[in-house]
Amino acid sequence: GTDGEGLNRFNPKTAGFTHYTSTLKKKVVSITKYSDEELAMSVFDESIWILNRKTGQIRPFEINDKDLNYQMKYAGLAINLANEKDGSLLLISNSVHRLDKETGNCIPVTNPIRKKAVGFYLVISQTDNGTWLHDRSNIYFIPYGSMMMEYKGTIEDADIKCGHHGSEGVIWLATTKGLYGFSPDNGKFDHIRTTLFSSAKSVVCDNKGRVWIGTDNHLYAYLTSSGTFTIFGESDGAAVNEYLSKRSLVPICHLFQLIFKERLKLF
Repeated sequence: GTDGEGLNRFNPKTAGFTHYTSTLKKKVVSITKYSDEELAMSVFDESIWILNRKTGQIRPFEINDKDLNYQMKYAGLAINLANEKDGSLLLISNSVHRLDKETGNCIPVTNPIRKKAVGFYLVISQTDNGTWLHDRSNIYFIPYGSMMMEYKGTIEDADIKCGHHGSEGVIWLATTKGLYGFSPDNGKFDHIRTTLFSSAKSVVCDNKGRVWIGTDNHLYAYLTSSGTFTIFGESDGAAVNEYLSKRSLVPICHLFQLIFKERLKLF
């Protein structure tokens, strides 16, 4: 999804892109699988569209919630999408709604401690049991089928920018005070102190026990087994640039191994 030029498909085998002309000029906020042949696409200042991946045609998906429709079309509310195991779709912004694909009915998922998020909700991960979310200060969990999210913990004196589930079960958080680990088992936050950076923008975990951290200008990796950091620079293929909070939900371990294979041998 692009910011104003619609949707593109990338083929890793040919390294080629295909542009869906039906989506031209659309600001794509989020995409997810809708069916075997279709994608659901959230578009800024519009609504949700359904794209047929074979024909390239799109059709609007009307949501039976006047207030949510109004906010999406006229108030600039950005909606992130996430599938659930039962086939329903989560619409995530400053509130969370569960969408029934068959009827278009939207039912709000209740926050137990407040009506709206502190900022916006963002997905941390989806497990066998449900969906983990964070807002600017808090961690939540939505069991599949539940109409109420469970409050799990609040981080003090820092704003959460991004979160991701590590292979060992810890939720890693990029915050304005650096890297934190959150244990779902006991609800405790552990500040990973370092002099390398004072704040972090994004975080994503691979399946080798490494936590990748993006800051304003650099990319770091934290090795959980030894508690050590390494920095990746332009000589490794990591451009000095700002890393965005909304990291992509893809299996990135193989990508990092391809880009940084020589450096990764060191740790």
